[in-house]
Amino acid sequence: MVSAGGGGSAGLLMVVSLGLLGCLLSPVAEILIARLLPRLGGLPTPRARITTAAVTGGACVAFVLRFGTPPGLSALILLAVLGVQLARVDIALHLLPNHSYSFS
Repeated sequence: MVSAGGGGSAGLLMVVSLGLLGCLLSPVAEILIARLLPRLGGLPTPRARITTAAVTGGACVAFVLRFGTPPGLSALILLAVLGVQLARVDIALHLLPNHSYSFS
């Protein structure tokens, strides 16, 4: 079901390369989060960073396999990177859901 990019080997190459792109973008996102949002803490442990990179790569591969190569693929890759980072921060700090507000 590799429909990303045409032929079998070209499609497989596209899936693998976008998975690696997701793995490489994950540490970049972690550094940006640590620098721009210091109240969320510093960089995570190396084990958490490797796990986060692997999950991000897997999410990118899943998006490519599911949606192929639409024009908005870069937005889906960004969604995968930011979604995994949000999950990592939430697991570490238990910030979601934030019940400090009231709608009544």
